[in-house]
Amino acid sequence: VVAQTTFQVTKWLECAEFIKKVYTNAKIFDTICNATLARQEEAEELDEKTVQIVRQALGRLPQRMREVVCCVICESYSYAEAAVKLGISVNTVKTSLRKGMKELREILGDRNDLILLVLCGKKISK
Repeated sequence: VVAQTTFQVTKWLECAEFIKKVYTNAKIFDTICNATLARQEEAEELDEKTVQIVRQALGRLPQRMREVVCCVICESYSYAEAAVKLGISVNTVKTSLRKGMKELREILGDRNDLILLVLCGKKISK
């Protein structure tokens, strides 16, 4: 068994332990180095910082706009479901979402690439 350096280190260690228990004849070549573990830890820390930036941007939206963005984008509600949940019309949901996403891009400025976190479904709303 060979692990590539792109494999998540903690998952690899769990797999290696399982393989050792189940397959006593298995040879495991651990190619994951400490640098990989350090890079993964840095990525997780950066990821949390990035999520915080997006959360703060969401927090700067007016409450109703934030609720619409979180319902439709973060929680994957349809326009109709968000309208029912929030007690507003579908047109108000669409308008608030359009304005909210525009405002998020403006708030994030040169970091507006982070809007992808919202669009890609990363759980960022609390």
